[in-house]
Amino acid sequence: AEEDFKVAHASHEFVEQSRDFQALRIRLMQAKERLDDATIRAPVSGTILRIFVRAGEAGGQKPLLQMANLDELEVVAEVFQTDVPRIKIGGSARVRSDAWGERELEGKVGEADTMVSTPAMRSLDPLSPADRHVVRVPVALSPASRELAARWLQMQVDVILPVKP
Repeated sequence: AEEDFKVAHASHEFVEQSRDFQALRIRLMQAKERLDDATIRAPVSGTILRIFVRAGEAGGQKPLLQMANLDELEVVAEVFQTDVPRIKIGGSARVRSDAWGERELEGKVGEADTMVSTPAMRSLDPLSPADRHVVRVPVALSPASRELAARWLQMQVDVILPVKP
């Protein structure tokens, strides 16, 4: 009888432990699901440039982070509206900045925007015309130029565009 009691008691403890183990499994699965729900995944691959919200902070309506695909970079030249027809689309452009010293970046001139607007980059020259209108012209940087350009995004540069003969 004592042996039967011990076996029954051991069986009872095993059942109790199994029940707790199953509950722990369920809680672990729920915790993993909550972690997956709280994890933010970018829809594309890229480089994180700046983080605005840290773990544990409420995101709200502001952006969480800023990221970019640094495999394809372009410079945007603001060209005076009357000069746009002279630009050679598909030609090689050069990009300069005092920050790079004598180095120049190279790129290929793309199609000019169809919108004429005021310059986004304001001139430091107080005598420059304030009412000028520009067209944005993209210059896709060459692979060799991307590494240097990726170090300082949104930098103001000088762009030398090819013109038609």
